[in-house]
Amino acid sequence: GNASAETRDYYTLADSQILMGPKLHFELLKGKISIVMAVYSEGEADLSAQGQLAREALDNVQAYFGNAPFPVYTVQLELLRPLAGHKYGFSQEHINSGTFTLPTAEAITNRSSVEDKQVTLLNYAHHMAHCWIPKRSYGTGYLPFTWEMPPLIDTIWFNEGFARYAAIAALAEAMPAAQGTEFRERQLQRLRHVLDEAPTFIREMPLLELSREASFMYALDFRMGKNIYSRGGLMAAEMDDRIRSRTSGKRSLRDSLRFLLDWTERNQRAFETQELGRLLSQSAGVDVQDILARWMKANPRPLD
Repeated sequence: GNASAETRDYYTLADSQILMGPKLHFELLKGKISIVMAVYSEGEADLSAQGQLAREALDNVQAYFGNAPFPVYTVQLELLRPLAGHKYGFSQEHINSGTFTLPTAEAITNRSSVEDKQVTLLNYAHHMAHCWIPKRSYGTGYLPFTWEMPPLIDTIWFNEGFARYAAIAALAEAMPAAQGTEFRERQLQRLRHVLDEAPTFIREMPLLELSREASFMYALDFRMGKNIYSRGGLMAAEMDDRIRSRTSGKRSLRDSLRFLLDWTERNQRAFETQELGRLLSQSAGVDVQDILARWMKANPRPLD
């Protein structure tokens, strides 16, 4: 038979996915933003548990950002037996979907540990958060997309780091208080460990330089990828801590990110790095510009 569809622009078309095949499993999970689970698995997997984790992740991320800018999110999950010379484990965000290509050994089954499930939950949440950051709020170089050449992006640390922190915070806030605090601290400690283990040449890169290098090398040399999302994530965490402390918990980085999303919708442009600190400070009523300035330098370290 025939099928047809329309998209609002070429970028949306290029960012979309076409799935087909007799072994593709579909399931619709209704919610404020519904989920379509589109799964192909070459091994044992508990697809119901995978769907529950995706549902939990999206519900928490949507609650964190506060709006629902799309009606349906598609989880394209591939669980593959690795071929010789191939590795799987990277996920990729899209405008309102995500591609999650994992080895069958990482599939959720009835033998999966709590830690295994939390890893999967955070991976879902991180890439779902990208539907807001940077798909709907972004810095210089990300949009508008120049098709003639690879983009040079100034703010991959925001795209990856702030989205990762938003995912961590969203999941932590949905947990009982003590459990959420422990979860958040454990994730931030992993980011600090990445900085501790960074090679000298990466440590000595200012964040703008690292972001531009990562425009081409994020996955090819994942030392760059890990360091840029770790710097961005720890910057976001420090901002969040200051905002919560100085407002007695009445405001948080979440308020600043919601404001930034509204600002992008109104202005229909990328923010410049030099104006981001002001924009994040504006809605919270707490100045975080010095935090941004410090993390943009080489050899960054979180404050004790």
